[in-house]
Order: sequence, then C-alpha cells, then structure tokens
Amino acid sequence: VTLFKKRIKFSHIYRWSTDSRMEHSLVLHNQTDTAWTTGPCLAMSEGRPLTEDLISYTPKSGNGNLTMTAAINIANDKTEREYDRQLKAYNASSNSNNYWYDLVTLEGDLILKNFEKREVEIAITCPMPGKPIEASDDGKISVDPNQLKLDERAGTATWRIKLQPNEEKHLTYKYERYVKSY
Repeated sequence: VTLFKKRIKFSHIYRWSTDSRMEHSLVLHNQTDTAWTTGPCLAMSEGRPLTEDLISYTPKSGNGNLTMTAAINIANDKTEREYDRQLKAYNASSNSNNYWYDLVTLEGDLILKNFEKREVEIAITCPMPGKPIEASDDGKISVDPNQLKLDERAGTATWRIKLQPNEEKHLTYKYERYVKSY
C-alpha cells in the first residue's frame, strides 16, 4: 500500500565503521507537512529504482537515512602499530594471584581517497579495544562507560570529513590498552 508519493530533497553521505565496509547512503530531508513513519522506502531516479530499504521514523523537518550500496569509489585502509609499551605498569595482586599488566599505546592511520567526480562527505567511526587518547583533524573521542575494567576498556573515535575529487586524507589516532605481562 502506497501511503504517499513526494519529490523530496536529498544529499549523499558515506559511512565507514572501520571494522566493516564503507556504505553509500542517501540523506532524505523531510520538508513535508508530516512525519514519516517507519516503513519500506523506494528511491527512484528518472523512473528507475536506485535502492529500497527500511527507513526509520523521521520527524517533520528531520532527516532520514536510506542505505544505497557499498561505496566503491572511496578507497579506504586502516593500519595500526605499537607506539609505546610500559612493562609491568600495573600490579593486580590478590591473595592467590600476582598479575602484572603492561600499558601498550597503539597508533592508527586511516587512509581515504576520493575517486568520485564530486566532493563527498564521509562519517567515520573507529572502535578501539582500549582507551582513546588522541584523534587528529578534530576527531571526537569517547569511552564506553559499560566497559571500564582495566583489561576490557573500549572507546571510539569519530570524524566527519569532506574530500574533494582525487583528494587523499590521512587520519591518525592513539589509544592505550592494558595487556597481561608474561
């Protein structure tokens, strides 16, 4: 059952969670007189279907996200290396055990290159198995408040960047994690 048909404004966004593939999505701008309920959405261009997916509830004047496909024209890569190690930085002794932990600092590099013929906007989420301490290019860092045990800490760095055609960008980050010392 078709509830309504509207011509709406849209924009493009690319989303990359560094532990999966980059996705190309449409941002649908709800400038209609009513909210959009959750349901299937078919995007058409010149009478041809572009994509169909479930769109979540979108309030009047809000934006909805419609995933299109994997982004093949935005190259991406992630590398990490050990930056520093403090041996036996923490002692977790108890009556029956004597555990030492090393504090390891890791440094990561995200590489992106735009092969599209137009400027693209990319939202990047980089989960980390430790405590984020630094993110370049105005990246936002956060820790997971549900994972605060010394050897289970987790956090995230996020960026929102724009790349011009053929532009390449390097984003860097650092995080700390405790590992058992042997």
